[in-house]
Parts: sequence; C-alpha cells; structure tokens
Amino acid sequence: EREQFDPSLWFLASAGGELAGGSLCLIREDGAGWVNVLGVRRQYRGRGLGLALLRHSFCEFRRRGYTQAGLDVDSENPSGATRLYERSGLRVTRQLRQLFCHLGHMRTLAPSGCGWVNAWRDVTLDPWR
Repeated sequence: EREQFDPSLWFLASAGGELAGGSLCLIREDGAGWVNVLGVRRQYRGRGLGLALLRHSFCEFRRRGYTQAGLDVDSENPSGATRLYERSGLRVTRQLRQLFCHLGHMRTLAPSGCGWVNAWRDVTLDPWR
C-alpha cells in the first residue's frame, strides 16, 4: 500500500442518491496537500459544487497543519477548470508542456513514425502563494 494513500482525504458529494462529484486528495512526499482528482458530473456543473469541494479540501489540509496545497490541470480543458481553480485562490506556479501520440496505427515505435497529435500545458496551482 502506498504511503500517500489516505481515504480520509477523499470527499464525495451526492445528490438524489447518486454521486455528483468528488475530490480525491493526498499528501505529497514534500509535505504539500494535493488535489489528485477533482470532478463534478456534467449535470451538476455550474452550481458551485466544484468550488465547494476544492475549498473543503483546502480547509482539511489547513486543519491538519499543512501550509501548501496544489493540483495539476490541463489549461486547455474546455470545462473551464483553470478559471474555477483561480477563483478558489490558486495561482499558476509552473507550466509544463507534454506531447502525446497515438500508437495504435503505427507499424514501428521508431520516433520518425510518430505523429504528434495532442499537446497541452499542465499548470500547477498553489493557493497560498
């Protein structure tokens, strides 16, 4: 079992008996609280649930004595995730560019045969900087 695994840092929201959203958090090895997964089902978006889950996560980190928290986000996510995170008080501290390619139609894994098809910037956000 991984040392970071702590289900007491998993926060779920339900509505009408079904899962509406959740925030699955952990404490990183460097001692920062980390929102590993934040998600709200499409039919529950736009009601403040994502922001409430995020703020609840930060409050729990603070209650446990942690002074830093963050998350990674696809900055080109069409759901507006980056705007939500900035509204919660997070600020961009680092940008990373990753490249991906589809391997299913390739005959070889030689780099010359790989057509880069998708790229995005990941943004690490920190609410206390």
